[in-house]
Amino acid sequence: MTTNTSLRPCGREGVRGLFNLGETCYMNAVLQMMVHNPLLASYFLGMGHPIHLCPISKEPEKKNDSESEDDDGSEDKADQKVCVACGMTEVFSDVTMADQPLPAHAVNLLFASWKNIPHMQGKGQQDAQEWFILIVDKLHEAITQEADSRYRCSCFFHKVFFGRHNSEVTCDKCHATSVTEE
Repeated sequence: MTTNTSLRPCGREGVRGLFNLGETCYMNAVLQMMVHNPLLASYFLGMGHPIHLCPISKEPEKKNDSESEDDDGSEDKADQKVCVACGMTEVFSDVTMADQPLPAHAVNLLFASWKNIPHMQGKGQQDAQEWFILIVDKLHEAITQEADSRYRCSCFFHKVFFGRHNSEVTCDKCHATSVTEE
């Protein structure tokens, strides 16, 4: 039997599973698809979004004054921005650590997605396709500084996930042609 078969690895070696963080199977399903995508893996593992240079996640310099009675720091934490692309970079880094025996976790990505997509917060059933579309949108926003670049954008995420539909309709009677690009 061994002479007739060959051992072929299934998928990429070293990619670990994910913990379910409490009704996050919608997120885990999407993340499993994303971490097995070689284009995304190359992007996130190849310094596509360096966390240490992220303008969104950089915290402003705070005074570390523990004796201050007026300021408890809770307002700063409430206004702190979190970056979805930084969370995704951490997930890619975490799931590829083959020497770890336990499944990976996506706590920071979950927190970032809840902060950036408020209607998806909390426990409850969520739609995986909706989260996928919204998370790709947030990844696009994290790397693109242009105000309205969703339709004519050449960023990595648009090249990988978005397409354009061109439609041309010609009237049989007057032969007028209407061209639509979506």
